[in-house]
Amino acid sequence: MEKLINLEIVGPNKQVFSGKVISVTAPGILGEFQILYNHATLVSNLVNGRIKIIDSDNQIIIFALTGGILEVKNNNVSILAESIFSPEEIDVEKISNQLLKAKSELLVKGTDKESLFEEISQARTQLKIADKK
Repeated sequence: MEKLINLEIVGPNKQVFSGKVISVTAPGILGEFQILYNHATLVSNLVNGRIKIIDSDNQIIIFALTGGILEVKNNNVSILAESIFSPEEIDVEKISNQLLKAKSELLVKGTDKESLFEEISQARTQLKIADKK
């Protein structure tokens, strides 16, 4: 019998994924971590990065994530995402333009540099994911 976990991913406006999977890899504050069958109970903040799923058919599914919370309990994994995109949903031209604009705004005095760094990080994550579709 294959050891599978139940995964549910919910974004702000929709359920993104629901099903049985072999593993989930997520971006935590200290780096990526992987959830497998019989993982210990866990609640973790998520940061900008990728969600990598290996489904029950050994297919890899990737999403770009811009933060959220992950909970593991009794082989059930729930991810509540601030925002989440599949590679097909990412508008590369639009994100590239946003990235260029944010980078140029960093040079302007008096701008909120922290929010610009966050915007740049999110754009880079989405572009990496879109490049792998």
